[in-house]
Amino acid sequence: MDWDTFDTDLGGIDIANNTYRITTDQSIEPLIASIGALGLLNPPFTFPKGSRKYMVVSGFKRVAACR
Repeated sequence: MDWDTFDTDLGGIDIANNTYRITTDQSIEPLIASIGALGLLNPPFTFPKGSRKYMVVSGFKRVAACR
């Protein structure tokens, strides 16, 4: 499978679409601290939803922590 890594504005990520969400744990405080100290080591996987819009496939908590 091929994929591209790219930077995008967090505003272009649809956080309301929970189609692929498999966890209900919403605690992100430890993740916020980790990203603040080390940076985002594993970017979330997204899928194009339209013109410059993306839906999250994996990494809902990472997106929330970065927002």
